[in-house]
Amino acid sequence: MVATWDSERKVTADHILPYVDADNEETPEGVRTALHTLPFERNIFKLLANSPTFMPKFMQLLGACFSPEKSIPPADWQLAVLLTSRILDAPYEWDVNWPVAAILPSFQPVDTIKPLILARDLSNTALFTDRQRLIADFCEQVHGPQNRVSEKTMLAMRDGGIDASQITELFLITGIYGTLARFMTSANIDFDEPIPGLEDMLRKTFQKDIERDEHSRAEKH
Repeated sequence: MVATWDSERKVTADHILPYVDADNEETPEGVRTALHTLPFERNIFKLLANSPTFMPKFMQLLGACFSPEKSIPPADWQLAVLLTSRILDAPYEWDVNWPVAAILPSFQPVDTIKPLILARDLSNTALFTDRQRLIADFCEQVHGPQNRVSEKTMLAMRDGGIDASQITELFLITGIYGTLARFMTSANIDFDEPIPGLEDMLRKTFQKDIERDEHSRAEKH
């Protein structure tokens, strides 16, 4: 079965579609290059590689979500991704992205914050801001049965300091990760093998995001 929210986090081999091997000589060069973008493997990228036409271009689009030049603050980006994974019941997507969120100051203490986001409960005003609750409303609506964000929420976001650039990026981010969530769960993706030294690699990669989030958090307090 597809990766579940079980606390045991079992690594299985139940995927429906094959994982493309980056080291296979028959794998197109552009795909092999895209699969070697990160210093470790992720099953989602190996699934995407089943489309050699789309995969390299999609990786460039996905890479924009990780760019330190994006308008949306790092904590908002990760909150939107985590809520997308939870709303769409995609535990693999959560498993891949929670380690990124967990290194940001805004998600400390993780033992308190993590279960609340899993429960989609951001009502605690001591732990979450009005801005974060607006982003949560946005995610619930964009992935909900109405398939759109209400005018009330859009105006509240605009008037609450989430500017046009950031709102646009939220639509793109939740669209990208929503597509990935639906694909990975439909394909019965398996959890990745544990990655030694992952936290250190993430801290090095996202140092600018950590500093930006730390500065933003200090301003709020």
